[in-house]
Amino acid sequence: MLGGALPEQKINLDFDKVMFEEGFGKGGSKTATVSKSGTNYQTKDGFESGNINSIRIDLDGSVRGVYTNRIQRHLGTLAMA
Repeated sequence: MLGGALPEQKINLDFDKVMFEEGFGKGGSKTATVSKSGTNYQTKDGFESGNINSIRIDLDGSVRGVYTNRIQRHLGTLAMA
């Protein structure tokens, strides 16, 4: 039989060996904890991060930054005369 175990195959597990003696870590402690499981759902509230792509100056002097994620932000205002 290829790719699997034979029906008469036996596996012996020895839980008395210390992990440190086996070379798998330090301390050799064996601890198991039980707790309730839960599911955390993630939601997105906002935009992905972006870098400034260009700066636009409107006719009224407003300076706007245009970002790679297509968001535009008011960066300041120039005095126009």
